[in-house]
Amino acid sequence: MSESVKRLLIGTGLGSWLPEGCEFSVSKAKDGCNPHSFVVSIGGANVMGSFKVKVELWQTKSVSAIAAVVGKVCLARGPMSGMQTLVPTATLGEIYIDKVFALATRRYLKPRDVFDLHWLANNHGFSACSEAQLRVRLATYQAKRLQIG
Repeated sequence: MSESVKRLLIGTGLGSWLPEGCEFSVSKAKDGCNPHSFVVSIGGANVMGSFKVKVELWQTKSVSAIAAVVGKVCLARGPMSGMQTLVPTATLGEIYIDKVFALATRRYLKPRDVFDLHWLANNHGFSACSEAQLRVRLATYQAKRLQIG
């Protein structure tokens, strides 16, 4: 998939922003489960620095119950610099609720969740979530378990 995406980007002129020596890859998507996820990577052996972005697309019947914001993502350089797209993301409050739910329901502890909860509480004042908010997560994550099994 990554080669076809790379050819598409280069064919439309968007690939010219990719520095020489960089590799562009998109991991195989996990289909048939919630979330639909994949990783986009850019880096190279002779290039200082690299990045990976994990993309998760959730499907839920309760989407209106999850607060979201729409943020701008802009290309910083290249012939298409300044080009932007709008990306809907969960608010910090929704991320806090997801972390609380994960901490309560996961069989193992992820240190990143603990750090994120600490950071959100100390820097943004989050300290509680409602039963209704947790029920939205329960409905979403139960769908995930049903699709896997």
